[in-house]
Amino acid sequence: MFRSIAIVFSTYSKIPMPIFEWKEEDLRYSMCAFPLVGLVLAALSCGAYRLMLCLGAGNLLTAGVMTVLPLIFTGGIHMDGYMDTMDALSSYGSREKKLEILKDPHIGAFAVIHAVIYTVAELSLWSELARLDIEGYMGNMLFYLVMAGYVMSRTLSAASVLTFKKAKADGMVSDLSKAQGTKCRTIIAAVLILLIVLMFVLYGIYALCTVIPAVSVFLFYRRMSYRSFGGITGDLAGWFLQICELSVLFTVVMTSMILKL
Repeated sequence: MFRSIAIVFSTYSKIPMPIFEWKEEDLRYSMCAFPLVGLVLAALSCGAYRLMLCLGAGNLLTAGVMTVLPLIFTGGIHMDGYMDTMDALSSYGSREKKLEILKDPHIGAFAVIHAVIYTVAELSLWSELARLDIEGYMGNMLFYLVMAGYVMSRTLSAASVLTFKKAKADGMVSDLSKAQGTKCRTIIAAVLILLIVLMFVLYGIYALCTVIPAVSVFLFYRRMSYRSFGGITGDLAGWFLQICELSVLFTVVMTSMILKL
């Protein structure tokens, strides 16, 4: 289990981990540890966000820190998958052509365009959230609902690796799926249920601001992956995680603005 945790953090974050030779049995619980990456990211984001507020930073500076921090923490691995996926989808080619684009190490114009759109959208939403928080609207609830999205997105991503059809027989996602232990599905399901229950206990009906967009994107992710690629890949998993977190942020901000009217 500890080796699985080390592998997940060394793969999906920039936190230094012990160096050792990876063996197949070390991957057995790696997907079960994936939500922990989101938990650590949420903790770091909480610290950074509160520091910005204590320093009296403006909305734009606070939003910039909150936008850049996940990219620094993950090394951009999920954004890379998002960009590759958007490049493939924008080609409107055949399934084989799209899979070929996913493997292409070169960056495409559509990948850059969608990365810019994503960054501007996230920056704008964080700026609005910071403004609402500074004004004291709904206390800290808005921020923590977004932080819960970091954990939920990775829990659902792990669930997709364990249950969804794979687009290729080889590759990182296929290898990870094959190496998982028999109890992983049960553990991930338990983590997801516990997270949802805890959110409803803490925030009541407002927990739907995180749950509804996350589950909706998860279902769309499965449909899109099967239809356009024949299954999921590592890049598609990265696309899902980015879209899921942006959707949660968007829903939280829009809901708060509507309720404030």
